Amino acid sequence: MDGVKHFRDRFNIPVSDEKVAELPYITFDKDSEEYKYLHARRQELEGYLPARRTRFDEKLEIPTLEDFSQLLEEQSKEISTTIAFVRALNVMLKNKSIKDRLVPIIADEARTFGMEGLFRQIGIYSPNGQQYTPQDREQVAYYKEDVKGQILQEGINELGAGASWLGGCNILQH
Repeated sequence: MDGVKHFRDRFNIPVSDEKVAELPYITFDKDSEEYKYLHARRQELEGYLPARRTRFDEKLEIPTLEDFSQLLEEQSKEISTTIAFVRALNVMLKNKSIKDRLVPIIADEARTFGMEGLFRQIGIYSPNGQQYTPQDREQVAYYKEDVKGQILQEGINELGAGASWLGGCNILQH
């Protein structure tokens, strides 16, 4: 019960010590701000229960082959598959329809693979934002952490990257 009491106190929930063991439900007045907010979010998500769509009903304008023309042309010198991938990813990140749906998950040092340009472009996700001044702050492609960042930088942690991918694949869909 100590954990429940701590939660109650932390979030200022009006439940007495005598009643806390019963784990009473909190209800809101139908005219309260909280009630309206919670129900507005549910309406925005199209219902109160998770539901997986069987048909995707949102039209996405995906990049055309012409958008990838520079990659499809013969290169003057050999490039690695990683460089080709990063260039293709950059094409997709310029597409307004899909760019916010892309979350690069990097399981190793991104600079090794020439991905540092993405740091400034879309940022590295950090729930607390940038908490320090990066050593490379003066560089064009500095290590930019942001609460709105899209990159999941897992470091040298392939299992962590795999777990992030699995979590992303199973995110609530409505």
